[in-house]
Amino acid sequence: MTDEALDQLLTQQRILIEKLSKKKDFWDKFASLSTFIGTVLLAAIGLYFTTIYKHQEVRVAEAQTIEKFLPHLTGTNENEKKGAIISIASLDDPTLAARLGVAFSSSGSVDALEFIYKQAKGDDKDAVKQALIEGYQKRGDEAIWQKIDPDIAIKAYSRILELDPKVDNYSSRAVAYVWKQDYDSALKDAKQAIEANSKNCLAYDAMGRSYDGKNDLAQALDNYTKAIQCGEDHTYYIERAWVHFRKDELDLAKYDYDAAIRLDPSDAYGYWKRGTTLAKQGKRGEAISDLRMAIYLDRMAHNERSNQIEKELGALGAKYEEPSEGVSHAPLPK
Repeated sequence: MTDEALDQLLTQQRILIEKLSKKKDFWDKFASLSTFIGTVLLAAIGLYFTTIYKHQEVRVAEAQTIEKFLPHLTGTNENEKKGAIISIASLDDPTLAARLGVAFSSSGSVDALEFIYKQAKGDDKDAVKQALIEGYQKRGDEAIWQKIDPDIAIKAYSRILELDPKVDNYSSRAVAYVWKQDYDSALKDAKQAIEANSKNCLAYDAMGRSYDGKNDLAQALDNYTKAIQCGEDHTYYIERAWVHFRKDELDLAKYDYDAAIRLDPSDAYGYWKRGTTLAKQGKRGEAISDLRMAIYLDRMAHNERSNQIEKELGALGAKYEEPSEGVSHAPLPK
């Protein structure tokens, strides 16, 4: 029974009640209505279980569809992935295609979602649009944080802003511009991000790195400080410390490296650069200790910078020594 048919039955019930209220007492009314109420109740129960059954059927159909296309969705062939998602959408299920496009996000799946988005209408179009935004976000973030390609990230974030200008993605694109050394574009995006959210730490950091790249150390320090004030992150301290080091403000540099190590004692870079700072201050023993710890952590993380650090250690007349057995991480600074 459809919702429309059920509404008609309920309307008929109301009309009958109104008629009976003028002619019969309670028990007569009840006797007259009992059969009709039973019919409506049975119809409502039938509609409920029919809806549940149909919902289960849809879930089973979706599972079967995913199972058929799973080898193409999980494979490395982007054309096959694109074809699989478009095929699912052509089965009159663009919403499922959108969900899968996000779950198996890649260049092929995003291209497929773009194709589906052009064809979709109404609620389906909104669902595909949201999936596109999520897919491009994932693509852009991976391109930046896995150091794949800044241009891929810039293109992805730009498309998100085309789809929905209200999305706060300017700071992410600013980071990509910094990586590309397009500092003017980075500053423009970072400033726009801060206008929208004055506590956008990533935007302040991008501004700091942009001014740093343009060798405006005073502005770089100011923006790194603002990034730290709105949300402590060990990388913000490391970046500010490096500016202090170049300005020969060694005590301030060491202070920031201490803070960075406190926030992330597993990061070899903080120990490395603090060791360099200590060496410049003439504190040879402390510098050697930090450089050895940096080598240990770097090898644990497979970052392949230990050769550079060992050269600095050698310049101090020391060699690398393995830490004592049982040491699993760097100690916190005092």
